[in-house]
Amino acid sequence: MKNFFKLTMLCFIILVGQMNMIAQSKSGAQLKGTDINGLASTDETYIVALYNEKLGIIKKLTGQMQYTIATFRDAVSVNFQQDGNLVVKNSFGDALWSSQTHNKQVKDIILQPDGQLVIRGGASGSDIIWSSRPPLDIPVIDP
Repeated sequence: MKNFFKLTMLCFIILVGQMNMIAQSKSGAQLKGTDINGLASTDETYIVALYNEKLGIIKKLTGQMQYTIATFRDAVSVNFQQDGNLVVKNSFGDALWSSQTHNKQVKDIILQPDGQLVIRGGASGSDIIWSSRPPLDIPVIDP
């Protein structure tokens, strides 16, 4: 059992490393039209992950899911579309969930240092149009 746990943690660390490499090449408005799985927070503390049928925020240091945005069956991608909508899709390309932010003057999407995923836009470009949850003032562990 001990070896199984070590192997599981090693696989997870490799997965997080791969997601970090993907996320380093993505930022701000460049993310429109792309899969944001693996997007890192601006301070590299958290990452967005579609893992174990959950879209959530993972703390990179521990590999623990900090909180779940939503849970889906058969989800394979989380895309920030050109129209500003954040959409989770299944393997057939069907939308399972969306942020309902299409055509709302969306500028970009960022994962803030506090672990909050936000879609920004509006006249100033910095208004929060959608957020995953209130900022993480205290650690929240997903059961």
